[in-house]
Amino acid sequence: MDVSTIYELRRERRLKEAFQLAQQAISEEPGDERVAAAYFWVVYDYCKHFIESNDREKLDRALAMLERVPAEILRSNEYVANAYRSLQRASHPELSVIQAAQGRSKDDPCGAYESVKEFIESPDSVGQDWHEKLGWILYRYMKWLLEQEPLDEYMLRSLLRDYIQLRNSRPSLLHSRILWQATQLAKKKVSFDFPTFFLHWGGDNFRDEDLHPHVDGEHKYPSLLSHVCRQVATGGKPYDVGRICLEISKNRSLGGKGEVLDHLREPLFWHCYQLGKEGKFAELERELREYCAAHAAHGPSRWHSEILSLALRLVKVDDSFVAIFRLWDFHNLRREDFEPSKGKDGVEYPSLVDRLRKRFFEYVKRLQNRSLDIISWASEVYAFFESHTQLDAWAIREYAMLLTWQNRYSEAIDRYRDCLLEYPDRYFIWHELAGCVQDDGQLRMALLCKAVLCERDESFIRRLRMELAEQLYEQGLWAEAMAELDTYERANEKRDAAFAALRAKVRAKCESGRVDVPRDNRRFYLEQRYAAESFAFARFPEKELTLVSLWRGKDDKLRCCLSDGSDVTLEGKAKRMGVSERTPLGSAFAVRYMERRDEKQAAVGLSATSKGVRYVPLAIGKLDAPPWSKMPSQPGYVTHVNRAKSVYHVVTWLGTEVFSKYAGDKPQLSKGDFVAFRAYFRRVKDEVKLQIVSMQRAEREWVLPRCKCAHHGIAVVDHINQEKKLFHFAFGPEGGGGVIRFDETDLRLVLGQSIEVDYLLYKTPRGERMAVCCVQETDELVSSMRKSITEGNLVVQCGDDGYTPRHGFINHFYYISGRELVEHGIMHDCLVDAELIYGGKNKKGKDRWNVLSLRICE
Repeated sequence: MDVSTIYELRRERRLKEAFQLAQQAISEEPGDERVAAAYFWVVYDYCKHFIESNDREKLDRALAMLERVPAEILRSNEYVANAYRSLQRASHPELSVIQAAQGRSKDDPCGAYESVKEFIESPDSVGQDWHEKLGWILYRYMKWLLEQEPLDEYMLRSLLRDYIQLRNSRPSLLHSRILWQATQLAKKKVSFDFPTFFLHWGGDNFRDEDLHPHVDGEHKYPSLLSHVCRQVATGGKPYDVGRICLEISKNRSLGGKGEVLDHLREPLFWHCYQLGKEGKFAELERELREYCAAHAAHGPSRWHSEILSLALRLVKVDDSFVAIFRLWDFHNLRREDFEPSKGKDGVEYPSLVDRLRKRFFEYVKRLQNRSLDIISWASEVYAFFESHTQLDAWAIREYAMLLTWQNRYSEAIDRYRDCLLEYPDRYFIWHELAGCVQDDGQLRMALLCKAVLCERDESFIRRLRMELAEQLYEQGLWAEAMAELDTYERANEKRDAAFAALRAKVRAKCESGRVDVPRDNRRFYLEQRYAAESFAFARFPEKELTLVSLWRGKDDKLRCCLSDGSDVTLEGKAKRMGVSERTPLGSAFAVRYMERRDEKQAAVGLSATSKGVRYVPLAIGKLDAPPWSKMPSQPGYVTHVNRAKSVYHVVTWLGTEVFSKYAGDKPQLSKGDFVAFRAYFRRVKDEVKLQIVSMQRAEREWVLPRCKCAHHGIAVVDHINQEKKLFHFAFGPEGGGGVIRFDETDLRLVLGQSIEVDYLLYKTPRGERMAVCCVQETDELVSSMRKSITEGNLVVQCGDDGYTPRHGFINHFYYISGRELVEHGIMHDCLVDAELIYGGKNKKGKDRWNVLSLRICE
């Protein structure tokens, strides 16, 4: 649009027409610089007119019209910019005062503030654009006041209140500087409520650089956030932890609530640390209680745990520490608190939880009167520990003791069982477990017997022996009760009235019953041991195993092997297994065991079929059963007796060959005997080996049906080797064949004779082999084994002399050897009638047929 008309009307002072035309033009082309400038100058003339006529209301409306002029034009067009500033000064004379005061505030902050005080106290009287300048003037004045003595606290608090009313840009450098000055005022120990001011200041108004430490060369300075949190936490003024955290957490560059909490808690830690260093322990305890009351509900963090660790070190009175710990709230323990820590020296130290648990439990244990409240709370603490980490055996025992004190016996028993997996030979664990058995006197007696077996030092088990004697008396075992009291008397010179009273009762029963009192109860303990161990390890499987071997190791200690005959095999020291040299092989034992799949674990047992699985015996008790009755009999067959090495070669029911050494010079078994034996597996390094014991003769009818490798078939004698004294037989083109030595059968077989053969196929390092078990004659014929040829064409191949037959072929397929041709008088080609029998495969894998009869056709 042509703006010359607008300028012409303006020069003629026809402002109303010029304004209408300019307003229309800027509506149609708001981005045109020429149109915007023309519009500005028309409105400028209106403003000048209203200033001269002192019409403030119309002036404000006219100034509002200038908002339609793009800001770029107000800045880039020099004439427009100068006119706009002139217009502002003329329309707002106070702005020149603010402008002058800002420059003056650096040298004379007090005078500068006084000149604009009315604007600061009534910020709505000036435009919002000038609030930033007023804020800087206020800041410099406040900074000056903080350096004066005496401190004008009222004035400083008034300045901060006035600043909050300003509407300057936030976050900004000015806003952060004001907060810094507020922290300096709060440090003066005045009545200024810094936490409340901070909430008005706005926790989400931090700049990014306010949230992180400032690094200047080699020096590192705390962030503004750290200063603020320190002042909030240690300033002595009440504050709402949750609200402070919520405000600060609005800054997205922070890690969340946990990081904010640590900013608040770290200064409190160092404050408490300093109190402890100065020996102000009463004040320290008070501070810790107040801290826990305010912070415990807001969750875990690193410095929350550090404060608990500090209390653990510095609060010496157990009652006070436990009270602080209860306020601290054990639910605030972090995963890191359960892990050991390393010091600067590289030494590993116990975890916070371990140190805490040790002191806490010792306190509860020492209490003379344990209230239900403290015991219940202690159990909750241990339940929390148990759900967050794998407790060691001692911690589990402590938890079990707490449960016992609450009469929660079944839960305590479960924990004691876990302890015994780690320490099965600690008498006090068995003793405490016995205390949890309330309704079974027989079982409790067995557990007490096991406890006595585990400890030899009589000074430790005085109370235990008395308790066991009372239990034996209640069970009516008066001889054993008297023996227990005699043992107690021999080991203890001092005896109390309770001992004398019990001894008198037991002696009276023994005299009335005329029972014989043994010297000690050791044999009785051993009889009760399995009942106690089986109860303690009831969650683990129980198997009946058999003693299969006894030997002495390199250390000359007796060792033994127990097996179930299939997968489970236990090897170890005989004493630990309850086995002696007098224990006969084949004795049966009930065993509870635990599986371990750790290759490096030094275990007593092993799995014969699963590599890496080991078995650890937990409870072993001898069974009253006939020898070998708990181990299944397995079938086999003796294929050879090596007298030089005193070894039987035996084919097992699985089709494997094993070697079994026999005792003495003369074998009890012979080649060809059917046998029954007990078998078990042993893993030797990475190889699984089958071992057999207790081998005896058995009936063929019992052995063969049970052997997986047993076979039965109809065969034909296809060759007789008189030189080697054996018969060769074949099952047919698909069945293979074998040999029978003359001395292995009473039969004298002829070529072509049908026989029934029972045999075993078994594997050896040299390949698969056949063991013939039984041979019988039969009239049954196998058609595929015989061939009858009538008038077959026999072609004879002669040797180099042209006369002697070398070999021949009937119908170009059936091979006839030169020896057989000579025996039948055949020297040239002819027609023949022949009876052939199958003779197995030749070296080339082709079928071979032997001659039964051969006759020349007439």
